[in-house]
Amino acid sequence: MLPAVDVDPTGRIRVAWHDCSFRRGCLGNDVVLSTSADGVVWTTPRRITSGRSAAIPAIASDPAGGRIVIVYYVVGTGIDAELVESTDAGTSWDPPRRLSAQTMARNWLPETSGGAMLADYISVSYAVGRPLAVWALASEPAGGELRQAIFATRG
Repeated sequence: MLPAVDVDPTGRIRVAWHDCSFRRGCLGNDVVLSTSADGVVWTTPRRITSGRSAAIPAIASDPAGGRIVIVYYVVGTGIDAELVESTDAGTSWDPPRRLSAQTMARNWLPETSGGAMLADYISVSYAVGRPLAVWALASEPAGGELRQAIFATRG
């Protein structure tokens, strides 16, 4: 689990992470969210995504208040980056928006001693009132060499 944390202008702490506990048999992950006003008492984790396996979320709160955005990877037969946004402080969430122009094939990932490595380089911040998501995805290897690039998208 790689938790992501942000604090909104009111001081409310939000923590997002990927978790399989909302699925029978733990088949795939959802992005879940818990909040706290004081860092001691936390809300019950709430599922933000469903239907696809999500991993490695990043979270940001708009400094102007009320809006929250979460960016994450969707891992299936391929890998994409997606963004979900709430305009009402997390009460409801818009449908996910795909950020990646091309689905990354799983066999484009680098192999490590622990298996295939999905980049954990993912971030989101608000800039001039809009979310700015940054993530890494690979493209097809060329000449036996891996190719990975960093992308940025304004929401």
